[in-house]
Amino acid sequence: MVNKHHTKVFVLKPDGTEVPLAQWQEENGYEVGSARIAKHFWFTESKFMENIQDYGKLVVCELLMKVADKYRDMKAASVRVNSFNRSRAKQEQLISDGFKAAATSPHEYFLAIDVDTDTEQETRLNAAMIREAAKQLGIKVRIGFEQYLANKMTFIHFDCTPEYFGVGKPWHHIKHPIQWETEIQW
Repeated sequence: MVNKHHTKVFVLKPDGTEVPLAQWQEENGYEVGSARIAKHFWFTESKFMENIQDYGKLVVCELLMKVADKYRDMKAASVRVNSFNRSRAKQEQLISDGFKAAATSPHEYFLAIDVDTDTEQETRLNAAMIREAAKQLGIKVRIGFEQYLANKMTFIHFDCTPEYFGVGKPWHHIKHPIQWETEIQW
């Protein structure tokens, strides 16, 4: 049975194009019409459904989800997503609410995910797993957690902006922060 939200889900391909979820599922051998958006993730999970409700659609970055899946395999436990896509208005609201949010966020371009952890030690261990997962896949990522730990928050931000905004990549021509072009950890 096809979920009623299935037509509201799109996948961002490595070349910068968006395709309907059904097309991506067929290309990748997943059950067409299912809620599967990656090996370990389904759009029926709360954070993804929240995005559909808030923005009318969900865009899932294929490269980002490959890293998230590999991280999930390495962790051998579930991954709690606390932030996925954001609108410009949501980003501005975070800033005005006093959060240390970037003026322009990779979340606005469907290229970032924030995952929860419980302790500083778990945060550091999981960040290392994400870094290793991306390395094994050959996907360039940026990982942020130090500034959050400094503010007593335990979560990890990771994005794949270098794969879209780096020199020679599909979105390099779009105005963006220079930091988005290369792998970093902060």
